[in-house]
Amino acid sequence: SGKAKVTTQPEHQKACLTSIHDSLSRNSTDFKDAFPDFGTFETCFLDLENSATSLMTKRCEYYEKDTTQSVKNLEAMLKVIPEINPDEPDQFLKAIESVQQKLLDTCDSSAEIIISVEKDLSAFNCQPSDICANLSELKALHHRATTLLGEQSAAVLLNLPTGKKCISQSVKANGRLKAMLNVLSTNCQEKKLDINATLHARVTSLL
Repeated sequence: SGKAKVTTQPEHQKACLTSIHDSLSRNSTDFKDAFPDFGTFETCFLDLENSATSLMTKRCEYYEKDTTQSVKNLEAMLKVIPEINPDEPDQFLKAIESVQQKLLDTCDSSAEIIISVEKDLSAFNCQPSDICANLSELKALHHRATTLLGEQSAAVLLNLPTGKKCISQSVKANGRLKAMLNVLSTNCQEKKLDINATLHARVTSLL
């Protein structure tokens, strides 16, 4: 069946193009002037097809290189960050601070790659595996890294003197602390960050 597909495909494509050319020629004088015969139309179509194929091949090579590097960088950084202990977050905070700038930069560049790949998926109307084999892995690591950064923000805010005071007195936050906690909470909801349940409960209790 593989051979049959290879031999019949060009004939099927030519039949479709002939039908399109005939129909458009009958209904549009501009089209007929631009493509007076089938040969000129077929040549134009094949040129476009080759250009699109070439563009997609180049994009695939670019994405393969960039996603592989981003996955490697994120994996290396996430390995050194332990799971947070909400009651004693110092070890977690020190570990994440040691890679924070590189983690933020890699998250930013990974987000740009993900957006770009998803735009191309729509433009080329193809499957993720056709254009970027590492997309799902990169998205999962990016989500995990973003979650850890969310946990860092929560831990830092809750450990501020005003945060500790609000928790110990079971009162709601106000002023600048409330504003920052609101930003964090909105961020977690919009990005679907599954931050540590205890941290999340404490943040929510102050709002």
